[in-house]
Amino acid sequence: MPLSQVVDYKGGKQQRCMICNELCSWVCARCTKGPCKLFPLHPPVSQSKRKFGCLVAHRRDPTDTYRKTVEAVSGISKKSKHMRRVPVVTV
Repeated sequence: MPLSQVVDYKGGKQQRCMICNELCSWVCARCTKGPCKLFPLHPPVSQSKRKFGCLVAHRRDPTDTYRKTVEAVSGISKKSKHMRRVPVVTV
């Protein structure tokens, strides 16, 4: 549904899509639980006839987000967690 139709939402006109991290003005109607808990998501086809696979990916795995995907592909999260666990020894 369009972001403008969310009840009591007073924020910006666009949010970052949770799947592809690009600006969009739509939210998932099922996952959005009010103006404070938005789930921004692209529709299958935009007004400019551009096609997005965000909704298909969200339906396949509703808990998947851009951050989880990037962490899984790049391994950055695992490296940073490992670096935080290294004990610092001072003499």
